[in-house]
Amino acid sequence: MLTIMKKRLLVVIVLMVSIATFASAILVDFFGVPTCMECFEVELLLENLSYEIDKDVQIRKYQLTVPENQDLKMRYIRAYGVPENIIDQIPLVFIGEDFFYYDTAKPGALLESFDRYSLEARERMLSIIEDLEDTADDIFLERFAGFNLLVVIAAGLIDGVNPCAFVVLIFLVSYLYYVGRERKEILVAGMFFAVGIFSAYMAMGAGLMGAVGYLDR
Repeated sequence: MLTIMKKRLLVVIVLMVSIATFASAILVDFFGVPTCMECFEVELLLENLSYEIDKDVQIRKYQLTVPENQDLKMRYIRAYGVPENIIDQIPLVFIGEDFFYYDTAKPGALLESFDRYSLEARERMLSIIEDLEDTADDIFLERFAGFNLLVVIAAGLIDGVNPCAFVVLIFLVSYLYYVGRERKEILVAGMFFAVGIFSAYMAMGAGLMGAVGYLDR
């Protein structure tokens, strides 16, 4: 009986120590990808800074190659109010109520965030994150829903400026002119070439959209 009580007491002591350690630790949420050199630099910086403070620093890494982590990242972005121009940057680091990206993850700023850190602030942010139901798809759709038709057309025209196609067209026109073809024939050949390029892009785009729609089912 005494042995059982001792075992239970030992379990209680271990749990109390674990809870105390967790409460005193600084939990860092780190979003990045394995092949990102900037992610490696910031992660190494966080590990080095952890030796300069009295508290334990625990880095929780979320690889963005995992779809579930993409959804989680978007909820963090909503909760922390990350600006639109920073959303796609990596890494993203969240400490308490603060967030950092590569350009702002400097030693002084990170140490100040460590000093401000509190478990209550973290739990408050996690509560906000848990209440959000948005997924990465929802937020991406919301971002692109603001694009009107003119913006899409302008982006398509800019993207359609293909230097390789222009070089081939110039070569074709020059060759036809060199072999003595009439201007009308050269114009028709150039128009057919342009229509062919347009049709090829349309076919590839339609095929890609069909494939994405099929995979999304």
